[in-house]
Amino acid sequence: MLEEHAHADIDSAAAIGLAGFAVNIGDPAQDFVLRTLDFMFDYARDNHPSFRIFISMDVWATKVGGNTLTVYNDILARYKGHEAYYQGPDGKSFVSTFSDGGFHNDQWSDYWANNFANEVYFVPNFDNATGYWEADPGWWAYWGDVVQGCFSWDSVWPKRGTTGGGNIYRDQIVIEGTAAHNKTYMIG
Repeated sequence: MLEEHAHADIDSAAAIGLAGFAVNIGDPAQDFVLRTLDFMFDYARDNHPSFRIFISMDVWATKVGGNTLTVYNDILARYKGHEAYYQGPDGKSFVSTFSDGGFHNDQWSDYWANNFANEVYFVPNFDNATGYWEADPGWWAYWGDVVQGCFSWDSVWPKRGTTGGGNIYRDQIVIEGTAAHNKTYMIG
């Protein structure tokens, strides 16, 4: 992404009243990633002080490459304290994902504890985990201590072979489940 493109995207989003961007990153080692994030974070800070950005780790893509969660360490450490980084309701840096990447609850818990002293507000998209779409008590027993909420891309990203997005019928149950557990629900 060119710097001018990043600036234009933020200008356009701010002009229509959007509060920020979730930036989905599949391979943080690609040389364009840091450059693009610098463009975005610094421009938002300097030109749209109320516009916020947060990292959404695409661990589905990362896991395909055989990497571990630690490939995100540098990028999160670099940006989580930036003035334009979105902070969760508890003042901790907001982080989401695109999938659980096949990692287990203890691996996620260890990752946040060992690398970021649990100083993140974690709202992942773990919709491929059994029980997610049903807000199953077993899902919450397994994931509840790891997550501060749930994030779904489904409503805005239609399944392959279908058209359109924007239907939240699947989300309603998850929304009710997060509310019942005093957790955050975020929809794309």
